[in-house]
Amino acid sequence: MRRRLAVTAVLVALLSCRREEHDPVQSFDFHGVIRPRFSSSGACGGGHFQDSASFPESDVVWIVDGQTVCLYWDQLKTTIASASSPSGMRTCEFCAAADPCGAGATIPSGDVPRNEFPQVHLFEWPFPVFDVHEDKGAFGYAVGCPGNQSYPFSEYVPTRNADLMLQGWALNPPGDFIRGSRHLGVTLVPATGDFEMPPRILTAQPGGDPGTATFTWTVPQTGRIWDENFSPDLHITKIRILRGTLETGSFVDAVGRKGTERLANPTPILPFNVGFGSDIHCDADPTTADGGIDLARCNKGGNILAVDATPGYQIVSGSPPAAILWSVGFRDRPPFTLPTLQPGETLAISFTLKSKTAP
Repeated sequence: MRRRLAVTAVLVALLSCRREEHDPVQSFDFHGVIRPRFSSSGACGGGHFQDSASFPESDVVWIVDGQTVCLYWDQLKTTIASASSPSGMRTCEFCAAADPCGAGATIPSGDVPRNEFPQVHLFEWPFPVFDVHEDKGAFGYAVGCPGNQSYPFSEYVPTRNADLMLQGWALNPPGDFIRGSRHLGVTLVPATGDFEMPPRILTAQPGGDPGTATFTWTVPQTGRIWDENFSPDLHITKIRILRGTLETGSFVDAVGRKGTERLANPTPILPFNVGFGSDIHCDADPTTADGGIDLARCNKGGNILAVDATPGYQIVSGSPPAAILWSVGFRDRPPFTLPTLQPGETLAISFTLKSKTAP
C-alpha cells in the first residue's frame, strides 16, 4: 500500500441531499477517476471528455509540465436510513439525475445545507503547494459527473511531482468517516530539453539461437490498470541499455510509491538492436559514445522509418494506446558482443523523453 499523507484539501466540492440531522449514513459508494488532459483534447468540460474513452487508467502518469489533470467521478452514492422507520431508507445517486435522492426536489448548486455530509476532496502528497477550500459547494453537486452537461469538470494543474488522491467521504454519526478513493501519481517532464527516466529492470528470456541473447520489458499491468502511462505529447528521443548491480531494499519514488529493487552503479552497454512488435527493430550505432539508440534508426520489413513512441505504447494516429513489449537483442558479432554479467548484476533499459513542442 502506497504511503499517503492526505492532510490538506486542495479542492472541495460538497455533494449530498437533505436529510434528518441524526439519520445515519448506512453505506457510501464512490468511484472517482483522475486523468490527464492533453493539449489535443480541449477543455475538461462538455460531458465525457475525449481522453477517458481511449487512454488507459494508470497508477502514475508522465505529463509535460503545465498540462492539466481532470477530476471526475461516475459513481457517488449514499444510502441513508430514516430515524423513524426502516421504510424511510433511501439511496441517493448523484450522477444519475437532477433529483438524485428521488425526493421530488432538486438541490441548487449554490445551496448546500449545513447537515449535508458526503463530500469529494482532492489531496496532494507531500504537502500541497497551495490550499483552496470551496466551503459553499460552488461547483454544484453534479460537478465531475461525466454525463452532466451543466457543470464543468474540476481541473488541477500540478506544479511538481506528487501523488493526487481523489476521495469521496461521508460522516457516519456519531463521528466516523467512511471513504472511497482513487490515486494518481503525477511525474512532470520539463517542457524544454531532454529528460532521462530512471532505468527499468530488464528480464532475460531463455532459449534463442546460439550466439544471441534477448531481454524484455513492458509496462506492468494489474487488470486494466497500468503501472504507469505517458502523455502522447511526449516521445522517446533515445534509448540506452545499462548494466549495473541489482540493489534490493525499500525505496520510495518521486510520487510516494514503494519499490523493492533498483539499478546501482549503471554503465552503458551496447546491444545489437532494440525492437517491439513483430517486425520493428531499431539498430544500435557502435560509434556512439553512450550506446544510445536513436528511434530514427528503425526499420520495418527492410524499410527505414522513424518511430513515434512513449515507453508504454507506440503513437499511431487514430489508434488507442496499446501496451508494447520492448525487446533488447544481443549478438556475438563484432563489434557487438554478448553481455557478461557478474553475480548480482543485471541489465536495464533507460528512456529519454522530450516534449513534442520543445525546441
